[in-house]
Amino acid sequence: ALRTLALRHDAPWARSTFSRKGRCFWGVSHGEVNAYGPPIGQHPPRSVPVVMHSKRERSDIIASLQAFQSFGVPGAGYKQLCVIDGLADAFILSAASTYKWDTCAGHAILRAQGRPLCAYAGDRGELRYDDTEHRSNKEGLFVARTTELASLIRATLPS
Repeated sequence: ALRTLALRHDAPWARSTFSRKGRCFWGVSHGEVNAYGPPIGQHPPRSVPVVMHSKRERSDIIASLQAFQSFGVPGAGYKQLCVIDGLADAFILSAASTYKWDTCAGHAILRAQGRPLCAYAGDRGELRYDDTEHRSNKEGLFVARTTELASLIRATLPS
């Protein structure tokens, strides 16, 4: 399936008194073609991975992330953009509180970068958009910048 998108990232830290700055992210993932832009942001190396989660995430999940630097922030799209741009290393959402239209744009960019957006629970497979019966992301969301980090985080999370 063809996945393409464009997102504008209006970074609150880029605002000034007289203007608002933002970045436009785009991605295409179709068969063997994967392209995205702009390049992943250059950020200082981190000794501890940054994991973003919902502000209303389950307390047992937050407790299991003690080995990581974790932040509760609103907005599934914003958290995806933070992983896309390299500001965060992973994003977890255990609840069925988002819909496919909330995640499809960011998912296309993540997929183009080689980072599939997967279900937090259930079969933990990559999200699909051909299921007309379930419009919510009923098994939550999970993405990490590398497969090694995904395995490390998954090993700490409660089932």
